[in-house]
Amino acid sequence: MRNLVLNPDSAVSENYTIDILQSPAETVPDGKIITDTSSMIKYLSSFIEDEAEISVYTERYNDAFFEENNLFLQPLLQERGRGIFYTVSGSYRTADETINLVISPNYESYRALYPVTNTQLLIQTTFPKSQSRINNSIDLIDNYKNLPAVSSHSYYSPDGEKEIYITQESFMNVSDIRIYLKSSAIAFSPLASITTENGFLPFSDDGEWHKNSDGIDVFGDGVHYSITWHEDSIVINYMEGNGIWNDISLILEPQTDPDEIR
Repeated sequence: MRNLVLNPDSAVSENYTIDILQSPAETVPDGKIITDTSSMIKYLSSFIEDEAEISVYTERYNDAFFEENNLFLQPLLQERGRGIFYTVSGSYRTADETINLVISPNYESYRALYPVTNTQLLIQTTFPKSQSRINNSIDLIDNYKNLPAVSSHSYYSPDGEKEIYITQESFMNVSDIRIYLKSSAIAFSPLASITTENGFLPFSDDGEWHKNSDGIDVFGDGVHYSITWHEDSIVINYMEGNGIWNDISLILEPQTDPDEIR
């Protein structure tokens, strides 16, 4: 963006679209400038298995489109976040004719506390043919900042039918925890968040099952945390950094907006 301000003549006219891929391959190719429909189909077929999904792009970018435009396609792995958490914030052309696309995650805060989903995205950038030549190189500039240390843990109900997902971040003695109900490999429904200036002793993957005095199943490490599993709710006991135990009771029903749990 600084380049755009200092060198406005180098700005490139563009149009951006980002989709979540429904049938991604384990590996994807590098980004590519596409100049015609047949080249696009060949490129997409190398990492998208579902022909119906490919047809979405052949309808969007047909022969009439390629008469006036070229298309840059860039698969991108988004490690964390529900839905699409990336935006393309701008582009500019450098002196050596490289086109730089600037992408940024649009998390408002605490981006590391979102679940690890490893969602595969497809960035699509349209350039008029007058501004994009096949010998251009296009670089994707990722403004994804370094994240603080975050731990993530999954805990299952006694029958294995329900799973909660907990992320924990600590910075300058302030700890944030987010708790999700996990319904599929990429579906996380927010349940609650906890913040304390006392910090938390860390959750872990260690733990054992036992029954409390009421005969209810409890999983915990006996030191830092425990999770009591009722039929449709849980009680999480956790120790704060000052050694005081606290607890939170949660109904196992998803909330509507992940940002509501900040």
